[in-house]
Amino acid sequence: MKKKLTAFFSSLVLVTLMLALLAGCSSYSSIKSAFQKAGYSESQSIEEYQDDILKCLNANSEEEIKSICTVHVFTKPGTLLPVATVAIVFEFSSTDKMKETIEKSAMLKGAIKDIQNSDYVNENCVLLPLATRESVEIFKKA
Repeated sequence: MKKKLTAFFSSLVLVTLMLALLAGCSSYSSIKSAFQKAGYSESQSIEEYQDDILKCLNANSEEEIKSICTVHVFTKPGTLLPVATVAIVFEFSSTDKMKETIEKSAMLKGAIKDIQNSDYVNENCVLLPLATRESVEIFKKA
């Protein structure tokens, strides 16, 4: 009985540690927080930016985009100009999936020469290279 309890608790601890490690793999939550602190809000719609996203990801449809990554759009109301500042972040399920997508996309491959030292890459997330300098700085520091 004692061995079974020990094995059960050991397994429970191991599973908990594995879940904690897997949950910590994405940098998206810190990126979202950084953009929100800078006055951006997350948009629920990507329709306005669909053409740019399709081109960037070398995808043919919204369904294909969803199979590649999760797209997050942050907007900040314009202060000097009547248009909003937009930052688009691609959150990939893994860094391997991100690297594979960058290799397939001429736009991303041209903008991201060195994945390890790029301002547009933060762990498993990529900032759309059409971003403003302000959004690049927020993304880098997150």
